[in-house]
Amino acid sequence: MGDSDREARLEALAAALIHRFNNVLMGIQPHVEVIKRAGKENERILGSASQIETALRRAKAITSEVSRLVRPMVLNVQPLAVGGWFESLRTDLQPFATAPVQLTFEAVPDLTIAGDRDQLTLAIVNLVTNAVEAMPNGGTVRVIARDVPAGIELQVADTGSGISPDMIGRAFEPLFTTKRNNAGLGLAAVRQIVEAHGGTVRLESTPAVGTTVTVALRRR
Repeated sequence: MGDSDREARLEALAAALIHRFNNVLMGIQPHVEVIKRAGKENERILGSASQIETALRRAKAITSEVSRLVRPMVLNVQPLAVGGWFESLRTDLQPFATAPVQLTFEAVPDLTIAGDRDQLTLAIVNLVTNAVEAMPNGGTVRVIARDVPAGIELQVADTGSGISPDMIGRAFEPLFTTKRNNAGLGLAAVRQIVEAHGGTVRLESTPAVGTTVTVALRRR
């Protein structure tokens, strides 16, 4: 069996497992509603039901991300004006831009890149989310776009807790995470999106100082 056949069979198996797991999750929610109605006068029961719903949302998010990782990515590449895109991102990420977190966007004027807007948006949102989670006591997250000799660079830099040197090499592995209650799929999805664009992604970090993730895209 060739590598392509093996990959196709693994993708089909993963899709089938995800479908069945989602069916299990869907079967749980109605029973949660029954518990909430039956225990509406009992704060302990309602609290437990709320915890179950939170776990269900996390499980659904995990299956959604796994599904993304195993599916071949089809890009809709179009010219993307970075200035307007960043303004849209600023609006979408406004909930993060409140004290004690400061979120800034910096772009070279009139910079245009070629890419799939939706997929690149997902990559930046994942990176900003990771950055904010690394700063429980607040800090600064900078989203930067610059023109470089080799092409275009997009950077997300934070002043958070950083990652230890022995963990940096594993940061983009699926399911790897150093955060509690985190699926560990955000950075793996970022790498998948960037590589589908023919680019590369690297992470530099210093514990207690911060982390910078740089996405390098070829000029098209």
